[in-house]
Amino acid sequence: MENHFGSPSDNSDDQYPVAHFPPAPMPLHERQWRHPSELGFVAIADRPHAPIDIGRRGRGLVVFSCLAGSILVVSLLLALTP
Repeated sequence: MENHFGSPSDNSDDQYPVAHFPPAPMPLHERQWRHPSELGFVAIADRPHAPIDIGRRGRGLVVFSCLAGSILVVSLLLALTP
């Protein structure tokens, strides 16, 4: 007798017997814990968002970086303008 794949239904030459496969995962409705990727936007939206305090040094670094970048761009424009 042949199965629906056209090969004999004798399972004696199976490469992977059923006993070696792990059990199926538990259905979603039976699990108590959910992975954050399963929750999607809800996992992100439920967390409280506190403002980030970068402190005085962080603000100084931001101001210095902006000024240095501005001076660099202006000096490049002046040097490369024909």
